[in-house]
Amino acid sequence: MKKKLISMALALFMVLTFIPASVMAEGEEAKIGDTLYPTVKEALAAATSGQTVELLKDVETSTGYTVPDGVTLDGAGKKVTLTAEVNGITLYGASKVTNLTVETGERGKYAVHAYITSGAVISNVTIVDKSVKWAGIQVNGGSATVSGINYQGSSYAVIELAKGDGVTGNPVVTVDGSITSSDANVSSIYVDVEEIPSPVVDQLVKVTDNANGMLTPDSKLEFGDNGHVVVTEPVEPEKPAEPSAPACAGEKDKNCDGVVTCEEEKGEGWTWNNSTKVCEFTGSTGYTVVNTAAK
Repeated sequence: MKKKLISMALALFMVLTFIPASVMAEGEEAKIGDTLYPTVKEALAAATSGQTVELLKDVETSTGYTVPDGVTLDGAGKKVTLTAEVNGITLYGASKVTNLTVETGERGKYAVHAYITSGAVISNVTIVDKSVKWAGIQVNGGSATVSGINYQGSSYAVIELAKGDGVTGNPVVTVDGSITSSDANVSSIYVDVEEIPSPVVDQLVKVTDNANGMLTPDSKLEFGDNGHVVVTEPVEPEKPAEPSAPACAGEKDKNCDGVVTCEEEKGEGWTWNNSTKVCEFTGSTGYTVVNTAAK
């Protein structure tokens, strides 16, 4: 009986060894390295700075997810759908979110909420915004770098900069890659001017790269109506005027505007006086003719 149990255990071990990890993880939502977690929340709660939580399937949430300082949430091409009026992904400190689609539904709030962050990164994120009440991303104090943002919706802005309760520092966003929107009427960036006194665009928005996006590093940014950032393309500098031909100097000859020389016009011994602008006779006959009308 004992040998039979050992044989069964060995057989089970071999079967489990050769089962693909994808099959074993069929019911799991996320992993850290090779460790699987039943839910995304449990994985994020277990993650420490420097670790990456990777989604294994599309998920729905009524509470949203919080990414701790220093942790990366890698969507791995999966989708998070909000089923309640909550923020989708909330970032703290230097946390990151990447390769993810967030669908807000009709009740969701911000797809990504960077709250008092210090170097947070939001990259390769698609936002399917059906709420129309909120921006796709809110940077609430602190700093964040965004790139590869694909916004699909018709709200007032892709990114909102604000402060909110308990936030003392101004938000700063660095655009380091494309920001695109399916609706041309959606602003790329909106600043809550009521919460940020005397805002200066250049101090809040920095563009380092944005290939094929709504902003470019050379764009001039200004405030339009109600805090919407207006992109003004740089004005082409005026080209300098073509230099004019140098004024004729020296003798009046064919090298100066193609006119004939005094000698050709009046004969041997006649030369051009550049001071008086007339032909003068300076030959060997012993006399000089002056003030002859120049031709």
